[in-house]
Amino acid sequence: MLILLAATHFLVDSAALILAPLWPLLGNQVQLANGGILWMVALWSISTSFGQFGIACIADRFPCRWMIWAGPAVAVACMSCLGWATSTWALAGLLCLAGLGVAAFHPEAAANAGNCLPERRSQAMAVFALGGYLGQFFGPIYIGWVTEHYNLQSLVWSMIPGFAWLVCLCALLRTPTSGCPRAASRLETARLGTKDSTIRLLSENSGPVSLLILIGTLRVVAASGVPLSLAFLLDPQGQNPTQASFPIAAMYFGIGAGGASTFFLKPMQERRVMWILPICASPVLMLIPFTRDYWMVLTVGLSGFCLGVTLPILISYGQQLIPKGQRVASSLTMGVTWGAGGLLVPLVVHFLKDSNLENMAFLLYGICALLSGLLCHGLPQLVNPGSRAQ
Repeated sequence: MLILLAATHFLVDSAALILAPLWPLLGNQVQLANGGILWMVALWSISTSFGQFGIACIADRFPCRWMIWAGPAVAVACMSCLGWATSTWALAGLLCLAGLGVAAFHPEAAANAGNCLPERRSQAMAVFALGGYLGQFFGPIYIGWVTEHYNLQSLVWSMIPGFAWLVCLCALLRTPTSGCPRAASRLETARLGTKDSTIRLLSENSGPVSLLILIGTLRVVAASGVPLSLAFLLDPQGQNPTQASFPIAAMYFGIGAGGASTFFLKPMQERRVMWILPICASPVLMLIPFTRDYWMVLTVGLSGFCLGVTLPILISYGQQLIPKGQRVASSLTMGVTWGAGGLLVPLVVHFLKDSNLENMAFLLYGICALLSGLLCHGLPQLVNPGSRAQ
């Protein structure tokens, strides 16, 4: 089951991350100025990220396993039709629906993935996250190739392999031997009771949860801000879509490689890694605008690796912190943090671009990474990492 979830995560994040190098082209398609494009980025972030929290509150109380296939189906269908959007409203509608599809998948899938290996929850999340990271690497390169050799309208043919996999997924999920036979029962045990509420669970852990959201948001500002800033930094240099997509893809490849390496960490090493590597990423992020060609790809990839190692650990930590609300915890560390960061990044990029200070964005990303590492010292030590959420 864990492999099925990781493969579907690859599909979902491939569809989601085709947007990274595509924003300038979509802006030209519907005649949006840079400010309008950044508002579309904010809309996308709200629907994909904050939507996760609302959906997770429902999924922690009622069985919603169907979201594992229905969410990706909506996302793939809407993203494949972006090339046919001829107005601002049509583009906004497709982005919103696709974002909600992405939001429906992540909390349910992450909770199922974590319960496949409850004693090694961070390692299970590393496998699940690896599928997404590989999708984030593949998506920008794929859309760069499509736009260079064909056009955005031809993206609609991507629905065929996407829906083919989802049909196979539905068939495999119905099979009793599809993976972890105890994962579903663990999730039912961890489901909210009639006397429990999401607000009560969060209020009981308000301090650690708030700090965890802040740490995650700071890391997301760096991780999601770099690709967006690179898209606008490289566009005036006259690079074709394929060339411009490589540094962006390098960021996601680095994040993916870092996330995969979490699988080899011991539980007692996770806390140390969670604060050291973001601090190491800080100076590397600040160097990005001063590099070119292969050096830029290397620098971007290295910073992505340092940030990527810590992301599965944060998700696992949240699930262990709120064992009876694992979907809500996943939505906070995967959704709300990405939503908050996704809202801040367009505003910052828009302000700095209008002020002709685009390079200053990378200084800000370095500071955010540094702060996120230092703040980890305020998180409480879990008594038995990796097993509390059993």
